[in-house]
Amino acid sequence: MLPFSAGPHGLMNTSVKLLRLPDGRAVACTENDVRGELVVENASVELLLRR
Repeated sequence: MLPFSAGPHGLMNTSVKLLRLPDGRAVACTENDVRGELVVENASVELLLRR
């Protein structure tokens, strides 16, 4: 659990699904109140993995 003093989490209003493709690449599917997005760029997927 995150303490309240840490403030809101960076992905608080976003649903993230991390997927491993058969070729070994990782992609992410993000959804919020307004839109969904398939994230395929490695740097962006790594950032979501760390969050």
